[in-house]
Amino acid sequence: MIPPLINLHGFLAASDSPKVIALERSLPSPGAAVEFIAPTLPDQPRAAFQAAEQLIQDCLAAGHKPGLMGHSLGGYFATFLAQKYDLRAVLVNPLVRAYELLCEYYGPCFNPHTGNHFSIEAADIQFLTEIYLQPLPEPSRFLVLLQAGDEILDPEEAREYYRGADIIVEPGGCHDFTGLERYTARVLEFLFGAAAR
Repeated sequence: MIPPLINLHGFLAASDSPKVIALERSLPSPGAAVEFIAPTLPDQPRAAFQAAEQLIQDCLAAGHKPGLMGHSLGGYFATFLAQKYDLRAVLVNPLVRAYELLCEYYGPCFNPHTGNHFSIEAADIQFLTEIYLQPLPEPSRFLVLLQAGDEILDPEEAREYYRGADIIVEPGGCHDFTGLERYTARVLEFLFGAAAR
């Protein structure tokens, strides 16, 4: 049995996106199955982070060392949490300085995937600043998947920040990372090694 895989989606997203569904369907069938934990996180950044951290703590308390997979803002969270809990993480088009991007969303927000209305406030920006790791202590614990066609983030910024990590950059694509399920075997091997074979 492969240890749990915790999937952390991005800002203004949810766990039922086509990308996450395709990823889950590409996982090994029962028998060698991975427990795929893909919650819809709260929209508020601090609450989302706390929910993700609680999932990790629950897995560890049950004797399982989970692997993390984070997309965009979820990748930002996974970066900090992997370092804090000595985990490995796969980051998909991750935000490098989330506090800068979310300044653009300051004030009232709406998540079209959940129908939730909420606000980004100064405390949210401050919290995101506090969990920014600079410099990144152990880049070798990360596999970073980037697509050059990302219309929201600069892949070069991520390449520089995660220097020393296992980094894959594809031409084209978009922020959602087209065809992520092609990397399922690589993701499981990176996170879990021999247990994934």
